Amino acid sequence: MAIDRVSGPSAQHRFDRAARALALRLDGRPAHIVSPDVALRLLAEAEAAAAELEASLTAGDRGAAVPAQVARQRIAGWRPAVERAVLAAESATTADVALAGLLTRARLMLHRYARHFGGQHRATRDLGRLSEARVGLVALTRAAQPLAAAATDADLKQEARALPRFIEFLVQEQGEITDNLAASGRLDQARALGAIAATLEDGWLAEVRPVHRLARRPALLLRYLQSVAEVQDRMGAIRHANLPEAHERAIATVAAWQAQWQDEYDQTVAAQARAGDVARRVALADHAAAQWQAVEAELAEGEAEPASVAQLRARCDRLDEVLVQLQEWSTAVGVDAHGGPALVDLRDALIWLGQRYDHLAAPA
Repeated sequence: MAIDRVSGPSAQHRFDRAARALALRLDGRPAHIVSPDVALRLLAEAEAAAAELEASLTAGDRGAAVPAQVARQRIAGWRPAVERAVLAAESATTADVALAGLLTRARLMLHRYARHFGGQHRATRDLGRLSEARVGLVALTRAAQPLAAAATDADLKQEARALPRFIEFLVQEQGEITDNLAASGRLDQARALGAIAATLEDGWLAEVRPVHRLARRPALLLRYLQSVAEVQDRMGAIRHANLPEAHERAIATVAAWQAQWQDEYDQTVAAQARAGDVARRVALADHAAAQWQAVEAELAEGEAEPASVAQLRARCDRLDEVLVQLQEWSTAVGVDAHGGPALVDLRDALIWLGQRYDHLAAPA
């Protein structure tokens, strides 16, 4: 499958596509995880398209003046980042490259936290998701320690030293969320638990239901099950005659979800056991390919229609989940041995979608 091949009927079209590909491969990335060959090729394609726009201006096409100027300004902005990637590739050690990859995974994990908890009241946050982030960050921090000791890049070493502070933050956040909910009155707790339940349903519908059973991560389903069970227990613990009838309906709804999700979890585990590892890897590769094809379509022609914050969050979550599973498989069977899109393609796509999410979700 060809990746980042820039083509189109006009110089502007070719420049726009090169710009989208550079955003995918270059914007906001540490130099150590950028492929200098890919970056140089895309920059050359953007420069060729810009030269054609300038040639049109010389030939008397006054409409090319602004596009040509914008193209040159953007190229000037990309060039230093491309040069940094080239220098990093020339000077980086194996430890530097491996550490940069781990730190990128840590940043993606923290972005997942920000996507779901940024601007959200503490009492309405899902502790299961937060706990998963903390456990994952602890594992990455432990893996980064020997690499940081061997690395030569000062910036990477400094970033690795900062990871324990993020773990401390998540531990503190978990305690404050629990305390905040416990200190609330019954009605406020009922509202908060209802909000958590709604968040869990939204997550299940986005991350679990659309995914083939063989391509799911059982631990994800189990996390949702544990979280919905905890919400149900807390709802039952604050039952009181003074609470509105809606609270009793919420308890019944959450109990129904728990039963449905338990059944889906059981069927997923059974299906995966029957199919075996090879069939699971094929299903996961197909799922990954579908995520990548959506990205390729946007690289070729841009967005078909503007995405909402919720849609971008869901896309980030699905791609994030694919990456988590592929990284687990790759550890067991070798890098990119799953047969689907390359891990680096999916990682770059997740960073790219995350940047678009940040831009759209930022306060006006």
